[in-house]
Amino acid sequence: MPKTSPVLRQRLARLERLIELSRTLTSTLELQPLLRVITEAACEITGSQAASILLIDPASGDLRFVAVPGWQGDRLQQVSVPIDRSIAGWVVRTREPLIVDDVSADPRFYVQVDRAIDFQTHSILAAPLLFKEQVIGAIEAVNKVAGQRFTQDDVDMLTVLATQAAIAIENARLLEQLQKAYRDLSQLDRLKSDFIRVASHELGTPLALVLGHASYLREHAQADMAPQLDIVVRSAERLMRIMESLSNLAQLEAGDVHPLLEPLDLRELIGEVVDTETRSLAEAKHLTITVVLPEQPIELEADRDRIRLALRNLVSNAIKFTPANGQIHVTARREGNMAEVAVRDTGVGIAPEALDHIWDPFYQAEEPLTRHFSGIGLGLSIARRMVEMHGGRIWCDSIPGRGSTFTFRLPLNPPQPDQDPAFS
Repeated sequence: MPKTSPVLRQRLARLERLIELSRTLTSTLELQPLLRVITEAACEITGSQAASILLIDPASGDLRFVAVPGWQGDRLQQVSVPIDRSIAGWVVRTREPLIVDDVSADPRFYVQVDRAIDFQTHSILAAPLLFKEQVIGAIEAVNKVAGQRFTQDDVDMLTVLATQAAIAIENARLLEQLQKAYRDLSQLDRLKSDFIRVASHELGTPLALVLGHASYLREHAQADMAPQLDIVVRSAERLMRIMESLSNLAQLEAGDVHPLLEPLDLRELIGEVVDTETRSLAEAKHLTITVVLPEQPIELEADRDRIRLALRNLVSNAIKFTPANGQIHVTARREGNMAEVAVRDTGVGIAPEALDHIWDPFYQAEEPLTRHFSGIGLGLSIARRMVEMHGGRIWCDSIPGRGSTFTFRLPLNPPQPDQDPAFS
């Protein structure tokens, strides 16, 4: 059996190292550790004194060092390398690898790099970093050890490494961008929640005073002033409902709302919501509102105020989106160990592409400045959260132009607030 030559053994060892590096590069997602692995690998497979990675700076168009040997880091990362007057720049422009055995004889060598770090470069092997046909930078191996020269085998190995490195670098940079975007969105979401909480608190108190004084004046006003004061009272009540919705949303997002379970008859609660809180709104729009309930009580444990709010929001939503002379039907029944309530209307309906979004806070299918229906888009979002905090679920079936049916189910005996539903 013929013996393997030392050159072939060395090449096989390098290829095995590249295969091993490929696994490492694909599993390393943080950019700085990844760059360090690449430069160390470049030194190892080319037998070089040092290695570095330069990437194109989108702002200036020059090359910037992003990975260098540790003792050079602080100073080299401040150096800008021109693409038109450097070896790395030539590699980037031509997309071809390059060996320079004697940099002192090559006008493309950018000597300011050595001056910045008090280093002596003798020879360079550079290869382009290509990602999806786009060049993003270059990788350089500097000073072949023991006075040797870079070989074509070194070129092949560094080119393969550069291909793997470009993919890994772009993936790591993309991950960093996604993480930054997520942090920015999280910060924006916190600012939004803080604003809602502060606004609902600061505006709620003076609004309550306005409503109280307006109601008092309405009761004691002369007949000719009553219509104007009615407008003031109705507007203040509308603003108060908006502030209550904002306050509820702020509490829900802060996790400050926990259901206070108590026995109740769902039939009675529905009757209270329809007859006391919403029927007058329906009649004002010339809508017929019908309630169909079973003869037997629907007894369950729930937070009366939270379920009342969910019901009121669903019925108010049906009233809002149903044209004059339309109909609204509210039904309830017991289904096994669940209680089911449905609110059906003959309103405008909801487009299929909007059904997934109607539960989002502040969402309405129409543009804010051109919408035909009032409101800030919190009713359904709050209703859903009130139902889900009881271990129930809520959904909507709708046909555009023919109406919608909002249905929710509640367990008759929901888990306690500190009990995980998955283990109940």
